[in-house]
Amino acid sequence: MNTQLHLKHVRGMRVIEVVVSGFFDTVGLYDDWGDFQRQTAQAWLQALGLAEFARDPFDTLSFGMQRMVLLARAMVKSPIILILDEPCLGLDAYHRKTILQAIDHIAQHSDTQILFVSHSAADVPACINQRLDFIADGQGFVTRIS
Repeated sequence: MNTQLHLKHVRGMRVIEVVVSGFFDTVGLYDDWGDFQRQTAQAWLQALGLAEFARDPFDTLSFGMQRMVLLARAMVKSPIILILDEPCLGLDAYHRKTILQAIDHIAQHSDTQILFVSHSAADVPACINQRLDFIADGQGFVTRIS
């Protein structure tokens, strides 16, 4: 999930359209889409607790809700690896908790492997079972795997 992607979405797009755009790897929806794409997008919106917002304009949602919609967008193609770079950055406590729970849901209910990058130890979902730390030692960085 990418902050620039978050900021670049076309104004006026409905939430369902933003999620479906994940099938086409576009910022905006320029291709025809059918029942499969709609059903998959709706299933991910439902799984992440966003189904009621499917017809709402994306740009009217809060920043935290937009971030959740972009997580659904990332999942529509069932990626092998989901790389999340600071997904909690800029979120309030409620949305931080919500996104971490959503990531745990993805880990439990899909085959997607998650690479989670964070500068905050408090912003790590429960599903993360391996950790790589970069620790400054005065001459550079030492890595620690746990």
